[in-house]
This record gives sequence, C-alpha cells and structure tokens, in this order.
Amino acid sequence: MLVVILDYQMPGMNGDRVASQMRRVKPGVPILMLSAYSELPPNELSCLDAFLDKGEPWPTVVSTLDRLLNLRFPFFVRWLEDWKHQFSG
Repeated sequence: MLVVILDYQMPGMNGDRVASQMRRVKPGVPILMLSAYSELPPNELSCLDAFLDKGEPWPTVVSTLDRLLNLRFPFFVRWLEDWKHQFSG
C-alpha cells in the first residue's frame, strides 16, 4: 500500500509535473500534495487525489490519508483495522 505525498515547490521540478509523470507510471497510487501555496491553478491540481495547505492540522492530514487509502484499498484498510483491534487489548 502506497500513498505519495508531494510538495509543490521541489528542486528542479514542480510537484504537479512529478504527479503527472507518476500518473503515467503508477496510475493507481494516490497522490496528496501539501503546499504553502494555497491557491494553485486547477490545471496544476488535475493529477492529484487531494491537496492540503501545509498549515492544516495533523488530524486533517491523517483523515485525508485515511480517505485516500479507503478509496483505493478498502479491503486492505478494513483488514488492517480488524487486525489492530485484535491486538489492542
């Protein structure tokens, strides 16, 4: 199970270009972009599954990751949750 987290400003290449290239190579992998730029053009967000401002609180980031994983891998996420409950006491 894999989720890719990108920043918009990266050395040598913007995050939207990286996301676009990743979509061609691994189309099923969810991509989340975290950026200080809160208003990016819609065409630069088209390859993303989610976009969050870097100022978002940690629970928002975690719930977004959870949502992305549930969309792409619902069986595995349910299995993992059941497994955690078995060993949590």
